[in-house]
This record gives sequence, structure tokens and C-alpha cells, in this order.
Amino acid sequence: MPVIIGTIKRKKDICIEDNEINFYNHEPSKKIVKYLNIYMDKININEKILYFSFYNSRKYLVKNYRFLDKENIVIMDIGYLKVDDIERYIIEQKPRYIFINYYKLTSNRRNLLVMKEKLGYVLNKIEEYSKKYNVKFIVAINKEN
Repeated sequence: MPVIIGTIKRKKDICIEDNEINFYNHEPSKKIVKYLNIYMDKININEKILYFSFYNSRKYLVKNYRFLDKENIVIMDIGYLKVDDIERYIIEQKPRYIFINYYKLTSNRRNLLVMKEKLGYVLNKIEEYSKKYNVKFIVAINKEN
């Protein structure tokens, strides 16, 4: 199962051995992007990263966050992505790591939802893809109104 982190760890404590699912409570996008950099520092330059950005363009990210301007990072600046569609990108790009910045966490009367899908379903699909394709996920989930 994925590791769920409730608080931000110090940079030296981060080691990517399993999927990382990070929950935030109304955090600004800038703070989440900077936190994801902590993980990127631990990844070898020869390992491919697929970076999904739902709220910032590739141009904006590369201009404002130099650590994202590397040959091994493929930034997909798409507004919406169902978890079922991630598999297509894994097959096409063959990444070692997938960063998702960020899913919005909402709720209805019965369920916690991520991109209109049940949180449990999303977490199970991430685990399935991780095992099937030997890819590690670093996912930011931000609670919003």
C-alpha cells in the first residue's frame, strides 16, 4: 500500500522506496511544487519522470521552477486526467516515476473524491499501475472547498 504522509518531512529523511501519497489542506500550488522538488532531488538524472500538472502550464513551471527543466522530466500540463487514463501515458512514456501535482480532494455526503472518482478507487489504481509497470508514484492531494 502507498505511504501516506501527513506532515512535511525534512529533506534528508526522504527516500523513495514506495508510492508516496501526500495530503495537503488548502495549500497553495507553489508550496506543493516546491515540496515535490525534495523528491526530485533523490532521483537519478537517468531515470525518466512523468510530471502531471493540472493547474500550471509547462512553460510556467519551467520558468519558475528550474529543477523541472531537465531532459529526464516530461511535463504533461493537462487540466483533467482520470486515473484510468494514466496507464496510457505509462505505456507511451515508460517513466520510472510519476509525479501528480495535484489532485483536488472533495467530498459528497458519502465519499471522499479525487477528480470526481472515489479516493479508494484512485489509490487502488495507483497501486495496480505501480506493480504492473514497476513505476513509483509521488502524488499530491490537496483538500479544497
